[in-house]
Amino acid sequence: MKHILATVDNANNHMPYDVDIFQSAYDYITVDITNGLWHEGRHFQYDFPVKKRTGFIIKVNTASISTDTGKAEDLINFLDTDIGKSFIRGMVHKLIFDRPKKSKTQGL
Repeated sequence: MKHILATVDNANNHMPYDVDIFQSAYDYITVDITNGLWHEGRHFQYDFPVKKRTGFIIKVNTASISTDTGKAEDLINFLDTDIGKSFIRGMVHKLIFDRPKKSKTQGL
C-alpha cells in the first residue's frame, strides 16, 4: 500500500500538520492528520470517496474527490508525482480545514 506523506500548514491557526494519504478501500482514500507540534500521537482519520468525472485529473469537492478514472489508486499515483504533490495542501484545506464541522474537531 502506497502512502503519500506531507506536511501541511493550516492557514487558520498557522500550525503544521503531518498528513498521510493512502487508499483505504476500493475507491476511497484516507487522510490521516497529526498535529506536528503535539507529540502525544493523536491521529485523526477522514475517509473520502473518489468519484469519476470526465475531463479532470483531479477535482476536489467539499466531500469527495473526482478524477478522470474514478479510482483511488490512480489518485494516489498522481499525488506521488511532483505535480501531484503541489495539490496536497489545497486538497487538505478544502476537504478538512475549510469545512467547519471537521475543522472544529477537538484536538485538531
